[in-house]
This record gives sequence, C-alpha cells and structure tokens, in this order.
Amino acid sequence: MAEPSSPEPKLLPQPENYGAWASATKGLLGNAKSVTDELFSALNDKEVKKFAHTQAAKPQVYVNPGPRNKADLDAQLSVTRFAVSTVDTANQRAAQCISRLGHGQQTKWAPLKVCEWRLALRARRPTRELFRDQVTEALEIEQQALLDSRVKLSAVVKEGKAFLEDCEANKARLCRIVRMMVLMGTAKVPPLLSDMGSPRSPSSPSSPPPEGEEASPASPKKPAVPTDSPGLLKRAGELEEMALRYVAKADASIKHQKSRVEKAREVVDNCFQKRWKENEELKKSLEKQIQEMVKADGEAEKALFRMKKRIDHYGEVELQPKYDAAQAILAKIRESKVVLEDDLHHKMVAMKIDESCRKITHERTAVPPEQLPVLAMLEGPACRKKTNNAMNRTNSSPALIVGERPASPAGNGKAVGRPASPAGASSTLKAAASASLA
Repeated sequence: MAEPSSPEPKLLPQPENYGAWASATKGLLGNAKSVTDELFSALNDKEVKKFAHTQAAKPQVYVNPGPRNKADLDAQLSVTRFAVSTVDTANQRAAQCISRLGHGQQTKWAPLKVCEWRLALRARRPTRELFRDQVTEALEIEQQALLDSRVKLSAVVKEGKAFLEDCEANKARLCRIVRMMVLMGTAKVPPLLSDMGSPRSPSSPSSPPPEGEEASPASPKKPAVPTDSPGLLKRAGELEEMALRYVAKADASIKHQKSRVEKAREVVDNCFQKRWKENEELKKSLEKQIQEMVKADGEAEKALFRMKKRIDHYGEVELQPKYDAAQAILAKIRESKVVLEDDLHHKMVAMKIDESCRKITHERTAVPPEQLPVLAMLEGPACRKKTNNAMNRTNSSPALIVGERPASPAGNGKAVGRPASPAGASSTLKAAASASLA
C-alpha cells in the first residue's frame, strides 16, 4: 500500500496589517485543533483518549505569579546570579594564580639541570683536585633551594586545585537554583537538592581519567556546598575572600622562592669567580717557579760543563765532589720540575672544567657531562703520544712530488719538503720570457 503523500502547503496572502496577521494565525490554530480532535476520535484508542482527556483537563498554561511575587523572584534571581558571578570570578582568579605558580615551578627546571650538570662535571676533576671546596657547597645549596622551591610551589598548586573544585561545586549548585526559580516561577525553591544535574568533579572517583593520563589523587577535603539558597549566597562571599587570600599567599610564595633561588645563584657565581682568581694566582706562581727552574737548569748545565772540562783537561780533581753534588742537585731540580709541570697541568684541567661550568647554558645541558673529553685533558705532556703532522706523499699535492727528494742544503741528510726546480726547466718562466721579448 502506497504511503499517502503530504499535501502541498497552502500559500497565505500577504497580510495588510497586524490584525489581519493575528486573525490568520488564530484561524490556522483553530483548524489544526479541530483536525487533531477528529484524529483522536477516529483512532478510538484508550491511551490516546486518556492522553487527550488529560491534556484537556489540565492545560499547560503559564500562570502569572503577580507583581509582588514577580518582584521577589527578580530580586532573588539578581542576587543569585550575582553570587554565581562572584564565585566564577574567584574561580578565575585562582586559576590564573595556579597558572603563574606552574610557570614559576617550570622556570626552576632549567637552573636545576644546570646545577646538576655542574656537579656531575666537577665530580670528574683530577684526583688531586677533587676535594670539597666552596663551589661544591654553593652548588649543593643551590640544588637544594631549587628542589625545595619546586616542592613548595607544587603544594600551593594542589591547594589551589582543591579550591577550584569547591568553586565549581558551588557554582553548579547556584546555577541549578537559578534554573529552578525560572522554571517554577517562584523565589522559594526546595532547600534540599540532589546532585543528579550537577556536573561531576574531575577528581570524582567514579569518573575515569582520560586515556594516556595518570589518575590524580583524590582531594582529601570535600567541597563545602550548602543545600539552601541563603547558605550558598553566604558561601559565595566566603569563596571570594578565600580567593583573595589564596592569591596573596601564592604571590608571596612565588616572590620568596624566586628571591631565594636568585641569592643561591649569586653565591654560586661569586664562588666560581673567587675560585678562578685563586687558581689563576696559583697558576702564575707555578709558571714563575717552573721558569726559574728552567733558567737554573740551563745555567747549571753550563757551569757543570765548564767544571767537567776543568776536571778532565786540566786535572783539577778537587772539583769532582763539587761536581757530583751539583749533578745530584740538578737531578732533583729536574724531578721537581716534572712534578710541578704535572701539577700545573692538572690544575689547568680543573680550571677548564670550572670555566665550562661557569659558561654552561640551559641548551647545552642536553649533552651529558660523561661525554665531555675530560679524560683526554687529563693526559699529561709525558703521556701524550707524538703524532707526525707531515702529509703523506701523494700525487695530488703539488708540494710533494713523487720521486727522489734532494738532500737538505745543510748537509744533515734530511730531505726538504719541496725539491728545487732545475734551471731552465720551468715552462711558465719560458713562456713569460718569450712574451717579454716579443
């Protein structure tokens, strides 16, 4: 059986004025009501008849509450909506403060990484330079200050999140009261309200955490939400005061922790500068002493050579004990010179490590301190392998021609780097000479 097609809507003429427009609409409503009654009577169904009888017996008509009740309702709605705005403002203030706290906590991460990087690199100093100095103590104090700052700011953030839950719960209850007053048309609403229509708190145990995130621990203190309208209005003022106190506390905490960390950082910088000056003075003393020992070694070599010549050629054997004693002293000087050079080398390595720590930036902390070539710097001059920096003889190098290399003009048997060009064998010189004579 084919379904009956819906008839085309009848186009109404353009009304001349408001009265014609209203009468046309009322005529349409009357026709629709009569058609609906005919349909109910034609169906002859009990449920439909019962529904039609109920609708006819209790029509849903808006009842005017009257001017007095209307005034009371408007006043109560205004007060309640102002309370909603107050709670929302407190919520926004606390949320902005939590954002500042989170930023302050994150800004401590990079200095903490720098501090840890410095401590790890200074732990690789040479053994004779590896001792607990003022720089190490200052770095440990700065590290502890950064860790404590992050922990305390995190505690204030947790307190703010609990306050946000309280604001959200009270705001949801106030919004429900506003909706009920509007729907019921009266300022008097039942004092006890169920939480069926209120949104769930993010920390509610019945709501699962989002996928990929860890479940946050439940708040130890449940939000205080009154069940009656006067209690909610009073609670709105209390939440505003609590928000102001929380903002003041958070700002003071941020300022205090920032000042504490900056003071610790200044102490570390001063300790690095002081340590550098001490090492620089000690380095100059060692270099000066080494130069004096080198000078004394050279003068002693000349004096011993003359003394040995007098003993061997002129037979002054009485100088032999003096020669032997001076030779022994010279050996001690050379040994002491080697020890001083080695000690200077280790101090230079320690100074380079401190300079690297002083100039470290946040971006360079991505390179672990264990990968820096400190072991290569620890090798003393005697431990370093001598490498031949001369280039291999290849056909691609114009300075190294394959073939027999002529001997050095000094007659020491060593070959020179570039062989001399034979007279008259240069094609470039020939071309230049012929061009000048033309």
